[in-house]
Amino acid sequence: IDEDAPTGAGIKVCIIDTGYYADHEDLRNDITGISQVDDNWQRDGYGHGTHVAGTISALNNTVGVVGVTPGAVDLHIVKIFSDEGQWVVGASDLIAAAYLCSENGAEIISMSLGGDESSSTEEAAFLSLFNAGILSIAAAGNGGTTAYSYPASYSSVISVAAVNSNLQHASFS
Repeated sequence: IDEDAPTGAGIKVCIIDTGYYADHEDLRNDITGISQVDDNWQRDGYGHGTHVAGTISALNNTVGVVGVTPGAVDLHIVKIFSDEGQWVVGASDLIAAAYLCSENGAEIISMSLGGDESSSTEEAAFLSLFNAGILSIAAAGNGGTTAYSYPASYSSVISVAAVNSNLQHASFS
């Protein structure tokens, strides 16, 4: 147990990812969500959305790890990938997902996703959300190159890369 860990009280984070395993022993089960790809945002067959949720909010208890804002941070989930971790063409809509986050009170949007094509419509949507006071954070990419990844490369979105256990630039990031 980390006695000095911040609780995240009063903050709502929206995670756009593969869903959320609500019965996880180290995560809260009193959160909200929606799925663009199936009928169950509380099923995370791929596990990535649950992993991100744990990094953000794993409970400050004697189980597993402690999230960076454990305990009282509110989460809203938008399932945008299938249970196999795949983008669902015709169903997955990042702009709609981001606006669902906003409509559900999110102050922060977390997106561990990206692509290599810029979209002026998408860029305008994230700028609109930024101007409304919403902080969007997206993955810089896993290709190990300096190529731009979107939405992380829009000026209104914070781009996050990875480090290894020695706090050095991760080779894949």
